[in-house]
Amino acid sequence: MQRSLAGWSSRAAVTGYIFVKLLLGLGWLASSAWSLRAETLGPRTTPFILAGVLFLAMGVSAVLLRRFGEARWFGWTQLLIDSFFVTSLVSMTGGATSPFFLLYFVNIVAAGFLVPSTGPVAIAGANTAAYGVLLWSLGLRSLMGALNGDPLLAYSHVLLQIFAFLLVGMLASSLSTGLRKARAALVQQERQNQLLQDRQDVILASLGTAVLLTDPLGNVADANPAARRLFGEPVGRPSLALFPGGEGLSGRLSWEQSEVVAGEARVLLCSRSVLDSGEQVYLVEDISNIRKMEAAVAREERLSAVGRLAAGLAHEIRNPLASLSGSVQLLQTESRNPLFDIMLREMDRLNGLVEDFLDSARPAGVKPEPCAPDQIVDDLLLTLRNDLRFRDRQLLRAAGEPVGLALLDPARFRQLLWNLLLNAAQATRTGGAVRVGLARVGGDLRLRVEDDGAGIPAEVLPQIFDPFFTSKAGGTGLGLANVERLTRAHGGVVRVESALGLGTVFELDFPQPAAAALPGGRS
Repeated sequence: MQRSLAGWSSRAAVTGYIFVKLLLGLGWLASSAWSLRAETLGPRTTPFILAGVLFLAMGVSAVLLRRFGEARWFGWTQLLIDSFFVTSLVSMTGGATSPFFLLYFVNIVAAGFLVPSTGPVAIAGANTAAYGVLLWSLGLRSLMGALNGDPLLAYSHVLLQIFAFLLVGMLASSLSTGLRKARAALVQQERQNQLLQDRQDVILASLGTAVLLTDPLGNVADANPAARRLFGEPVGRPSLALFPGGEGLSGRLSWEQSEVVAGEARVLLCSRSVLDSGEQVYLVEDISNIRKMEAAVAREERLSAVGRLAAGLAHEIRNPLASLSGSVQLLQTESRNPLFDIMLREMDRLNGLVEDFLDSARPAGVKPEPCAPDQIVDDLLLTLRNDLRFRDRQLLRAAGEPVGLALLDPARFRQLLWNLLLNAAQATRTGGAVRVGLARVGGDLRLRVEDDGAGIPAEVLPQIFDPFFTSKAGGTGLGLANVERLTRAHGGVVRVESALGLGTVFELDFPQPAAAALPGGRS
C-alpha cells in the first residue's frame, strides 16, 4: 500500500509540474506575441521556436507520463530538460540581468517534489554549471553595463546568484526530506487506521449483540449485522421508531422491551450511551432464551415444591381415602343408597388428584422402547369417543401415512397424549372437532393435536405449562405441566399456537434414531 501510494504521489507531482510548465510556456508565448505587435518577425522568431520546442517536450512528457510517471529517471529528465530551457530563455533575454533568471529557482524547488531528497542540491549544481557556461559564453558586458561598468559589483552579483542557487537547493532538500517523512508517517498512520477499521468491522460483524450508532439528530447512522437481523435495515430510521416508548428514554441507560421478529416474540435488553459529540450508541441483546430458561427453572422449582408437598400429603390422604372407600363399599352391600355412589365417585376423584400430585413430584424418568404410536392414538381416540361427556364433539384422526415403530416410553406417551386430548375435548365447543395427527418430519416423530376451542389469550400463553396454572373451573393446572415435562424427558420440544376464537394447536417433536436402529425397522 505504501509503495502504491508513493507511486501515485510521484505521478501526481510530475503531472502538476508539467501543468505549471504549460502555464509558463503559454505566458512566454503570449509575451513574445505582445512584443511583436509593432515589429516584423525577423530575428524574433527564436522565442517562438523555443516555445514550440518546449510545447513539444511537454507533449512527449504527457504521453510518457502514464507509463513512466512513477520512474525516478522520468523526474530527473524533466528537471534537466527544464534547466536547458531556462538557460536558453535567460540567454535570449539579457543573460545575468534577465527577468527570467528566477525560473532557475522554480526548477530547483520542483526537484524537491520530483526526485529524492538530495535532488534539489544536485539540480542547483546543474543550474550553477549551466549558468556558468552561459556567463562564459556571453561574458559580463551586459551585467557590467547594468551596474555602471563596475566589475566588482558584477562579480559580487554573480557570486550572490550562485550562492542563492545552492542555498535554495539546500532549503528545498531539507523541505523535501521533511515532506517525505511526513508522507511516510501519513501512509503508516493510514495503514494503522485501516487495520483498526478492519479489526473493528470483524469484531462488530462477529458480535451477537446488536450495535447501533445514531447521529446527533437521533437517526441511525450505522449498524452491525446483528442489528440488521433484529431490526431489518435500521440505517436512516429514527431511534425512537426502533425503541417503543423511546420518548421517555432521555434519562434511561438500560431497559427491556419486547419485539416481534419474524413472527416470534423476543425480549431485548437495551442499553444506551451518549458520546461527547451528541451521537448515541445503542447495544441491544436478545435475551429471549435466557428468559425462557429462567421460566423453565422457575417452573422446575414449582414442580419441586409440588413434589415436596405431594410426598408429605400423599400418605396422609391416600390411607384415609382407602379406609373411607372400603367402608362405603361395605355399607353399599347393605343399602343401595345413591349417596354411596356419589361418595365413591368423589373419593375416586380425590385419589386421581393425589395421583396427579405424585406424577408431578416424581422425576420424569422414561424408558424408551420400540412401540406403535399409531395404535396408542387410535386406542385413546376410541376411549374418548365412548366418553359420554364428549359425545357431541368430533374426535378425528388426521389423514396420513402410518409412522411405524418409534422409540418412546409407551406409558408416558399415552399419559401425555391423554392429557392433551382431554384438554382439547374440554376446550372444544359443541359440534366442534379435535384432530390428532402423527407424521415423520426429518426423521423425528411429530404429534399434532388441534382443537376448535375458544383459543388461549396471548398474555396467558407463556404460563400454560406452569404448575397449578389453569383457566378451567375445577382444573388442577398439572395436566399441561406434565405434558411439557414428559416431552422434555423424551428429549423433545413442545410448540403451541393459539388464536382467540379459532382454536389451539399443540405440536410435539420427539427425536428418533435412524429406522435401522429399531428392531425390525419401520413397520
